This record gives sequence, C-alpha cells and structure tokens, in this order.
Amino acid sequence: MRSKTLALLATLWVSSGAQAQPLTLAEAMNRAEAASPAVLARQAQLAAVDGLSREASRLLFNNPELTVERGRRRAGAAGSGSANEWAVGIAQPIETGGQQSRRRQAAAASLEALRAEVEDARRQARADAATRFQEIVAAQRRIVEVSGHQGGS
Repeated sequence: MRSKTLALLATLWVSSGAQAQPLTLAEAMNRAEAASPAVLARQAQLAAVDGLSREASRLLFNNPELTVERGRRRAGAAGSGSANEWAVGIAQPIETGGQQSRRRQAAAASLEALRAEVEDARRQARADAATRFQEIVAAQRRIVEVSGHQGGS
C-alpha cells in the first residue's frame, strides 16, 4: 500500500511538472483522497446504507399485497348447474410494538457509523499522501544536494 501511494504521488508530481506547475501538498492530498480505494468503497457502502435508511423512514415499510381468487361452486342437490365465485383481498403488514422506530434508529445508527468510517478513510488517505509527499520532497532535496556537490567538484 505504501509503495502504491508513493508511486501515485510520484506520478502526480511528474504529471503536474508537465503542466509547469508544481504539485502542492493540498492538491496531492485531494487527489489521493479522490483515488483512494478505501474511501471509494466506504462511499459506495454509504450510498447503500443511505438507501436502506430512506426505506426505513417510510410510513409503510412493506408493500401491500393484492390477492384474487376464483372458484366454482355447485348449486344444491337439485343441481341446476354451478356458479363462479370471486374473492379479492388486500393485505398490508403494519408494524407494532415499536418495531418501526427501532428499525429507523438502527438505520440511522448504521448511517452515522458509516459516515464516520468514510471520514476516517479520508483522513487516513490524506495523512498517507502528506507523508509520501514529504518523502518525495526530501528525496528531491537530496537529489539537488547531490547534484550540487557533484557539479561543484
């Protein structure tokens, strides 16, 4: 992971050099955060949990069910034939005993926990980028010093 981040920052530094503007620490941190697999994965999870949270906040959690039945009924023993009989029904589960509020609380808690994980992943990506950026700056300084000592000899 460390070498991947270092390579990413080196690539960003080289590409920013082609644009005649040096890569700043803030830009390196922003780019590393935007490209971080951990941040991207947490953001995808956050979108999924956000959808579940919105679903949990609906008044009627489950969809209603419509049933239609058809049957034949024979007439009495005198037997003058048969008749069709139809039955139509609708059912809607209703949560009782605080189920709905508990489901909403659980969804809200999951959403908050995941938001904290996203922020933590962002902080970690930015911290890693800052560390790698400083390593690159130190390496550049060493190269300049070595070049200066060799050129002055």
